[in-house]
Amino acid sequence: MRWWHEVGLLLFVVYLILLLALTVFRGAQIYFPWNLHPDWGRDTSVINLRPLVGSWQLFNGTTRLDFYYQTFGNVLWFMPLGLLWPALGRRGHRLWGTACLSLLLSLGIECWQFLLATGIADIDDVIFNFIGGLVGYGLYRIGRGLCGRS
Repeated sequence: MRWWHEVGLLLFVVYLILLLALTVFRGAQIYFPWNLHPDWGRDTSVINLRPLVGSWQLFNGTTRLDFYYQTFGNVLWFMPLGLLWPALGRRGHRLWGTACLSLLLSLGIECWQFLLATGIADIDDVIFNFIGGLVGYGLYRIGRGLCGRS
């Protein structure tokens, strides 16, 4: 295994830890697995399953800062996934693998945010995270093309 592959793997693990710490476990005092306290009685009305409705409301709100954070923040947070996952170099790490991983990881984050009551489950987050993974993959392909490797 080359040193750059090990560095890429380390970056990927650190990225995943940061992503989960800032999305699923934010504000929660979770030091050990037995400190997890799912809220099984949480009202499902806090789940937004209507695509782009929440983003449109943020866009038309008094300030667009929340809209920019919602859209670009979610895209930016998943771009490293699209960059690092295919760089690890397996066949399943190509476009389909990256797209599936982006979608599944995003859905998992939204489910855990709902169950742990550490965030709001929102389909818009899934959409923008998925786009971020694809943008990251596109940047990976551009970078490989510039380096002369296909």
